Amino acid sequence: MPITPTVAVLAAVVLSVCPQQSVGQFDSAALAEQFRAQLLTVFTGSAGARSSLHRQLAAMPRLGRRSPPVPEPPPETTALCRQSGHANCELHTVRSEDGYLLKVVRIPAAAGAVPALLLHGDLASSDSWMMRKDKSNLGTVLNAAGYDVWVANFRGSTHGRGHASLNTTDPRFWNFSWHEMGVYDIPAFVDYILAHTKAPTLHLVGHSMASSAALVTLSVRPEYNAKIRLASFMSPSIRFRRGIIRGTSDLTFRFFRNNVEDFLGRNDFVEIWHRSATLHAIGDIFCMDDSPLIALCYRMFEEVLGKSSPDQRLPDYLATFGAYHPAGTSFRCIEHFGVINLGRFRPFGKGVNDPNPPADYNLTAVSAPVALYYSTTDGLIDPKDVDRLARLLPKVHDKYLVPHKRFNHVDFMWAKDARSLVYNKILSNMKELDSKLLNKNAID
Repeated sequence: MPITPTVAVLAAVVLSVCPQQSVGQFDSAALAEQFRAQLLTVFTGSAGARSSLHRQLAAMPRLGRRSPPVPEPPPETTALCRQSGHANCELHTVRSEDGYLLKVVRIPAAAGAVPALLLHGDLASSDSWMMRKDKSNLGTVLNAAGYDVWVANFRGSTHGRGHASLNTTDPRFWNFSWHEMGVYDIPAFVDYILAHTKAPTLHLVGHSMASSAALVTLSVRPEYNAKIRLASFMSPSIRFRRGIIRGTSDLTFRFFRNNVEDFLGRNDFVEIWHRSATLHAIGDIFCMDDSPLIALCYRMFEEVLGKSSPDQRLPDYLATFGAYHPAGTSFRCIEHFGVINLGRFRPFGKGVNDPNPPADYNLTAVSAPVALYYSTTDGLIDPKDVDRLARLLPKVHDKYLVPHKRFNHVDFMWAKDARSLVYNKILSNMKELDSKLLNKNAID
């Protein structure tokens, strides 16, 4: 087997969790089985095994290194909001039509301010929007510009695990993809915010999967177009042709469904990659800036999310990222990306091998203005698919290519210069639409 970055890091983790064995004493088969079992349970749900692995990691000597940048458990969005200088942050709970209880953090502005709704991507949460420590979180930037900012959580994320009648141990809780986020979650957020603020419309800003869900909202529930001033989509995802899913074929997905998915279904594997104290500890050990493996950590990170520039990395970026991510979702949500990766932006139906797949989402029904923000080195989204999306949407206000040669999938939220490279443009487009609407209302 070639020594890839992934294999090297996993080998380092094995050495960490089994410090009592020297290199010369390896029983490779037994050690591999031990680590496989531990790693599997970290991702698939055994709390006891996760706790055991976490204790082993916590017991490792830190070799005189400094303290990690984020404590465990990490501060949640409301605390992060206050740390960013907003003393009046509010926590709200929004109930979707189908019973999910979703936390939303508000950064209020002056009375009568235009609301702005921020929606996170896959395996992220509202924490993802507020974890920067340099006062350049997008919510802070928009609030400073006068917007009433609402940072929401989709179902299944760290702060979207409530339900009126189901708990997270019930497989029915996880029977959703980003289709249901678009049909139920986003309408619930929009209606709640407009009712609470008495505003007639709001701005919607989404990253990655949020664009998929919002396009579902605006095509399947077209009455919501009239409630959106401008939908701003960073790294919009209607298909993945790069990164970890690049080159995926129908045959690959057929093998996956016929073999792996059947096993996972029989074992009620419905949730994937929720926020983990164990993964946080692993990140602190291997991926702090003073770790001897930090270059390897970045290499692994960029294999999935795309090339970034070292001068765009905030201090202890990866360790901070690992404290909050992955933030959990349903397995079905990941499967739905497999469906659209075959070239059709459509509902899940019966999955990849549906003999009678449902019709594609009708993107011509999206009448709200849309702005698209993308980059050339995004590890997941190909600019060709952004071009394709722009051709399908009736009202593209702007299609903006980030003016940086190395800007990856998550740099839209965490690059050091995200404000000057992206946020100022988002703000400019929002203000332009506000001005047009104000002038229209004055004429009317």
